[in-house]
Amino acid sequence: MLSLSFSLYSNKGAYALLLGSGISRAAGIPTGWEVTLDLIQKIAKLKGEEAENLAQWFTKNFNEEPNYSELVKHLAKTPEERKGLLRSYFEPTEQEKEDGLKTPTAAHKAIAKLVALGYIKVIITTNFDRLIEKALEAEGITPVVISTPDMAVGSSPLYHNQCTVIKVNGDYLDSRMRNTVDELKTYEKEISGLLEQVFKEYGLIVSGWSGDWDHGLIAALNRRNNRRFSSYWTTRGELKEAAKRLSTSQEFNVITVSDADSFFTELIEKVTALEDVNAVHPLSPAIAAATVKKYLVDEKYKIRLSDYVFQEAKKVADKLSIKDFPFEHVSVTQEILPRTKKYEAIIPILQAMFTVGFYWGKPEQVQPFLKAFSQLLNPSRENGIVALIELSYYPALLLFYSAGIAAIANNNYKSLFQLFSLQMKLPLPNGEKRAVGYFLHTFNVLPKDYAKLLRENDREYTPMSMHLFDVLKPALKEVMISEEEYLSAFDRFEYLLALVSTDLRLQIGENGWGSAGNFAWRKNVIDEFLEEYSIDKENWKILKAGFFDGEAQRFVAARNALEKFIGMRHFF
Repeated sequence: MLSLSFSLYSNKGAYALLLGSGISRAAGIPTGWEVTLDLIQKIAKLKGEEAENLAQWFTKNFNEEPNYSELVKHLAKTPEERKGLLRSYFEPTEQEKEDGLKTPTAAHKAIAKLVALGYIKVIITTNFDRLIEKALEAEGITPVVISTPDMAVGSSPLYHNQCTVIKVNGDYLDSRMRNTVDELKTYEKEISGLLEQVFKEYGLIVSGWSGDWDHGLIAALNRRNNRRFSSYWTTRGELKEAAKRLSTSQEFNVITVSDADSFFTELIEKVTALEDVNAVHPLSPAIAAATVKKYLVDEKYKIRLSDYVFQEAKKVADKLSIKDFPFEHVSVTQEILPRTKKYEAIIPILQAMFTVGFYWGKPEQVQPFLKAFSQLLNPSRENGIVALIELSYYPALLLFYSAGIAAIANNNYKSLFQLFSLQMKLPLPNGEKRAVGYFLHTFNVLPKDYAKLLRENDREYTPMSMHLFDVLKPALKEVMISEEEYLSAFDRFEYLLALVSTDLRLQIGENGWGSAGNFAWRKNVIDEFLEEYSIDKENWKILKAGFFDGEAQRFVAARNALEKFIGMRHFF
C-alpha cells in the first residue's frame, strides 16, 4: 500500500484503473448475469412454472443458451422500452437513495477525487452501471465515456481528456452489453486497440475484478509486454487460480484489502498526506496558512492538523538551541538587534499557522496550537546573561501576539482565554509556574532601554510595542481587512494583556501592573473597553470568555490599578 501510494503520488496521471463488479457490489448493483437470471425467473413465473436452475430451464424452453443481449432485445423492442426494463436494476428508487443503494459508494467518490487531483486519467471497467460517471460529475468532471467500437474510433486521444472511462462490456442502456461466455471471449479491434494502448502506456491498479470470465480482457492483458510502471492488484482474499496466473505472469503487486471502499479511501488519504508533507517549504507561510484553513474546515483532519502544527513547532524549537543562541560570553548591546532578527526569521511558518488557527479556529480546535505553544514556553535554559535569557522568549511573544490579535479581530475570546491561561515556568531558579498572561509581555522579554536598540527613533514612548506593531503587520494581513482594523485589534490585545497581567498580580498579593503598550498613549481602546463594559456589565464578551474569572469587580480593580501604574510611567 505504501509503495502504491508513493508510485501514484510520484507519477501523476501515469496510472489507469481496472474496475470489476466488486466496486459496485456495496451499492447493490447486480451483475449482467444476475440481471439475466432475474429476467428468466420473471419469464418462468409468467409461464406459471418454477425452476431450480434458471439457465437450464431457459435452454430447455427456448432451445438456446441464455444471452443477456438477445433476452433484452426480445423482451423490449425499442431503445426506450429497453431503458425502462433495465432502469430498476441500475437506477435507485427514492427509498433506495435514502438507504444509500445504487448510488456512488465511498470507493467511487474516492476514485473521483483522485481524478479531480490529476492522479488518475483512465478508468477501465467491466461494469454496466453509471456510478463512476455520477461520482465524477459530482466532482465537476464530465468524463469521455467509451462503451462501443464506434465511440472508440471517434474519441479524442487519452492524454487530451481529464478522464476517459472505457466500459469494455458496454452500458446498461445499450442492449449490446457483453454478458455470455462467448461474448466475453473477444473484443472488436477498436476496443482491443484502445486497451492495448492503455496497458502499454499506463501502470494498472486492479480492484473488484476476479479475472474469471472476461477472457477478452485477460487476453489483452497477457499481450502486455511493456511494464513502464508497476501494477497492483487488490483482493479481499486469495486470488483465484486464473487471476493468480495472470498476476504472476504480468508481475502485479498483490494487495490484500477488506473492501474497495476502505482501499480507495485509504489511498486518497495517503496520497493527499504526501501532498501536504511536500507542500511545506521554508519560504511558504501562505501555503501553511491555507493548509491550516483546510484542516479546520473538516473534523476528519483533526489528527492531521495536530501533527502538522506540532511538527512545525518542533522544527522551530530545534532551531532555538543554546548552541545557536548562547547566553554567555557575548555583548548584550551588540547582540540584541541581530539576535532579534534571527528569531524573527525562524518563526514565519508557525506564525502563519497560529494567525489562521486563532482567527478561524473554534475553542475546541485550538488544542494543537496550545500544545505547540507550550513547546516554546518551557525550553531548557542554562545560566547566563539575564537579558538574553529573557529575550529567548521573543519567538513565543511573536506567536502570542499573532494569535491574540487574530483572535480579537474575529471575536474569538474563548480561544484567546485558553492561550492566556496556559501555564509556563518563569525564568527563575526555582522554576515557579504562572499563567502566560502573567509573564509573557514586552517588558519581561525586552525592557525599554534594550528595546530602543531595535528602533531608529529612540525617543518613542513604547519602542518594543512599536517594533511588534511593524513586524507583525505582514503576517496579520492574512486575516486583517484594513490598517484601521489591525491597529484596533493590536491595541485591544495589548490592553487586555496588561489588564490580565495586572489582575493576576493582584490575586496573589503583588503590586498590580502590566506592560504599557501603544494603547497607553493612543487611549482609544481604553475608552472602548470602558464603554463596552458599562453597557454589557456581567454579559460583556470578555468576562463571558473567562477573563478575570468572569467577575466584573476584578476587571474594575485591574483597570484602576493599571491606570495608576501607567500614570506613574510619565509617558506624556
